Amino acid sequence: MRQNRQVAPSSDNYTVGKGRPPLPTRWKPGQSGNPEGRPKGAKNMTTCFNEALNKKIEITERGKTRKVTVREGIALRITTLALKGDTKAISLIFSKEPQIAAAVERTNIPRITDDMTPNEAMDAFMRTIRGD
Repeated sequence: MRQNRQVAPSSDNYTVGKGRPPLPTRWKPGQSGNPEGRPKGAKNMTTCFNEALNKKIEITERGKTRKVTVREGIALRITTLALKGDTKAISLIFSKEPQIAAAVERTNIPRITDDMTPNEAMDAFMRTIRGD
């Protein structure tokens, strides 16, 4: 059996039902449906990791101290472990090798300069597109 639908007191022809909440409980224009939701400036996990990995730390190499990012420190440590024969470190490096090689290739993109002829510039552009 169907329930009787309420009529909002401020409107003579407004019926309350599915998708039609009572007028007094509707959100006002500009009002949020989740006022205590995520605060402005809250960071997600990716942002937290990036900030942690980009933080500078001091390392000592051959008796000298220098500052590097945590990301670089981890890479140096894994490389050192691999050179010492750590099989897990070796397999990690080899599993990442295609990504590392691709990143190196992206940095070797031929640059188009003002002193190039139009044909040379077009050739450099086409090599970039093809990935040569």
